Amino acid sequence: VQTRWLQFWQDWGWPILVAACVLLQPLGNSANLPMLILAIVGLSHFLRRPSVLGRAAKMRLLLFPFACLWLPMALSLTDAADLSRSLQTVLVFLLFPFMGLAILRTLAPAGRSERVLTLVAVTLTLWSLDGLLQAVTGYDVFGHPHIDGQLTGVFHPKQTLGAILAVFTPLFLFWLSAQARRHPAWWLLLPVYMTTILLSGKRSAWIMLGVAVLLYGGLLLTRLPLRRRLAALALVGTAAVAGSLTAWQQPHFRAKVETTAGLASLDLARADTATSYRLTIWEVGTRIFSDHWINGIGPRAFRTVYPDYALPGDIFMAMNPRSGPTHPHQILLEIAVETGVIGLAGYALFWAWLLRELLWAQRMGADQYLAWLVCLAAALFPLDAGHALYDASFWGGISFWLLFMALRQRPGVRSRAS
Repeated sequence: VQTRWLQFWQDWGWPILVAACVLLQPLGNSANLPMLILAIVGLSHFLRRPSVLGRAAKMRLLLFPFACLWLPMALSLTDAADLSRSLQTVLVFLLFPFMGLAILRTLAPAGRSERVLTLVAVTLTLWSLDGLLQAVTGYDVFGHPHIDGQLTGVFHPKQTLGAILAVFTPLFLFWLSAQARRHPAWWLLLPVYMTTILLSGKRSAWIMLGVAVLLYGGLLLTRLPLRRRLAALALVGTAAVAGSLTAWQQPHFRAKVETTAGLASLDLARADTATSYRLTIWEVGTRIFSDHWINGIGPRAFRTVYPDYALPGDIFMAMNPRSGPTHPHQILLEIAVETGVIGLAGYALFWAWLLRELLWAQRMGADQYLAWLVCLAAALFPLDAGHALYDASFWGGISFWLLFMALRQRPGVRSRAS
């Protein structure tokens, strides 16, 4: 029995722990526990072999994109408006490279990365089916109702289901295509998946879905023969149309689309309503940036500074006079406000690295590496208006997890950290 359990742990223990960083997201901060365990594992390995950071090829690849995003955070501490909160954020982010080291090392044996992929993809499938059930019946399998027509699924009451599904779309497509080679009926899951994202009612999820499909499809299809290219376009197009038509039957989806149309209006008040009063937040954010444009106000300090720059009658100050919104609800603006032009320069370098890796993966035919990279690109897309990069407990953690999993799949580099 002990031998059997030991074999199970060797085969599945580490993949389950790594996948838990995503699988536990519906439980909120519980997802931080596997990340912390992995960081401790990586730190212990580093303390035993400090040279691993410089000698391991994949660790060197890992450190550059991490430094692009983290160094501006550290430099912003000199002018941080909320030093305690910003310092805590900077130190927490410093754990991510050790988590990455643990992922690179523990998933090195053959088959372990594929088990993480399977665990995540199957869970995404169940979440999408559960969300669609909630759309049809009003409740998911756990009895959670939707909120104002927007799907919450297992994430209830948080409305993050659509964002999580959308950002993992390339990985889901990669996994689904592998299953469909044996049984084409698997493709029936694709319209279910896309419909759930659309019915989530989150514009940020719709944007990430579009970015993920267009970028992944555009890079992948260029290598396929014309016949397979047309077949793939027809398949995804059919799923998108089917999902859209199904979603259109729901009144709350039509209302959301009509409200979103207000973005094209020259009436600023209507456009502000269409963006859930994002224009108000962005206006305050630009004023803060103009006064702190070099290195910003420090990570996660936006809520602290917001009241000082809010205009009379600000809707968010009316709701909470002591604190503003937690972040600017726009990744580019968040970086500009909280880490200044130094942060924007680091973000530009990060994207230069990411685009280079995307093109390299496409050229080398590294399809799984490409899928993970596109997930990362969708998560950190500059036009994302729903998430905070510097939120280590949620979007920041997911983004770095995607980075590390991508590098685990990068071919052609032998890592001594493995």
